[in-house]
Amino acid sequence: MVHCSPPAAIPRRATRRVATRQMPQAYPLSKAMTVGYHQCMTSQPISLNKNIQGGTPCFTGTRVPVSSLFDHLEQGVGLDEFLADFPTVSREQAVAVLELAKIDCAKHAVMCA
Repeated sequence: MVHCSPPAAIPRRATRRVATRQMPQAYPLSKAMTVGYHQCMTSQPISLNKNIQGGTPCFTGTRVPVSSLFDHLEQGVGLDEFLADFPTVSREQAVAVLELAKIDCAKHAVMCA
């Protein structure tokens, strides 16, 4: 029977500090719009990151450009089919983007007499 001596203590490596990544810019939401929005996602449904799609506005946490939602709607494709085509986008994100568009349209409306 062969007896092995216990292994020598393994020297610990010096831990390296990892540089923290800067969070991408995101489109601000009003406090009222964040009510009911999933807490697991940030409260901004749109993010900009020059390393993702060349800085094109995308749904936060995905590589899906926001413009693809509007392209689908322009072609008569419903929201459910868009969500089936892009499973990384949640319904809450898509609805929040549509709400932002609705608010933005109201800002640009012209009063007619």
